[in-house]
This record gives sequence, structure tokens and C-alpha cells, in this order.
Amino acid sequence: MTEVTNMGSDTPLDPAESVELAVRDWLLTAAALSEADACTGWKESGIALLRCGRLFAAVRMPAELVQAAAGTVYSHQVDRYLADALPGSPVFADRARRRYYALVSAHAEDEVCWKAYESYAPILGEGCFLGVPDPALITPCHARSYWCVPMKGPDVLCSPAAVERLLLHGRHLVAAGEERSDV
Repeated sequence: MTEVTNMGSDTPLDPAESVELAVRDWLLTAAALSEADACTGWKESGIALLRCGRLFAAVRMPAELVQAAAGTVYSHQVDRYLADALPGSPVFADRARRRYYALVSAHAEDEVCWKAYESYAPILGEGCFLGVPDPALITPCHARSYWCVPMKGPDVLCSPAAVERLLLHGRHLVAAGEERSDV
């Protein structure tokens, strides 16, 4: 096995840094304009504009639905719920717009009939662009957007069926009026 090192150094990267670099490189191949522009976006605002549809699609879920499914509005508890409900699957939050995004296969629409969810949780695929947080942003602290469930590696995406279960569960709870308002 080849050891990954820091550029210009013989010091090996720890495994988490290796995964983060691999994820970063993979995501950069979906840059809307150029990889340099995406890197600048991550450096300056923590968000890069990426093109959906080739590497991945994204299911845009309203915060109230995800929070209802999680039974809480507290970020760290919602994040824990998402890690359990979508194990090993990348999800990020846009706190300003109160949305969560689950990254799924670019062909997820073929696996699950997303037409049933279009009105409240559309899938963003071919022709869509998405502001994606820097892979290093894994806590809500002061970031507008962060990874609730970080990517485990390049091309490691959410199961469309698991996302569908989460949507159905949250939708049922919202319809039943059981969403939490403990802020």
C-alpha cells in the first residue's frame, strides 16, 4: 500500500486527512466553472459551486421535515440522527436556507420514483448547480453550511431507499403535527 504524504514533505498524512483530500479532489471534478474557482470558494466562503448530475445528485430536504424525523431541532442531535438513519452517507446542512442535502447517485431517480417527493424534497440532478461546503467543515459552529455526515470517501453516496424512508418518516410526523419546536 502506498503511503500518502503532505506535498513537499515526507510526513505521512493521517487517514482522515487522506480521505478528506480524496473527497475534495473527487468533488472538484464537479466544479461549475473551474477547480480553481471552487477552491477559491471553499477558501473564501466555505462553499463551492458544483454541478449536479454527473458524479452525484442531491436530495434537497426542508429542515422542518428532517428535524421532525429526528425529533429535535438541535443541530448535534439532528446530525447524530442522520448518521444513524443514513449510515455512512454524506449529508450537509445549509443553515441560512434551512435545508439539508443528501448526496445520492446521479442515477437515483431511476432507483426511486422521486416524482412523489418533488413538491417538498426535489432531487437536483442534470442541469442543477449546488453550493457544497468544504469537506473540512464538519461542525455547525459559525459556518453557513457544514457536513452533518461527512463523506467517507469519493463516490460513497446515500442509498436512495434510505433517503426515501427518512422523507416518509419526517413527512408522516409533520402531517401528524409532531414536529418539535424546542428552540
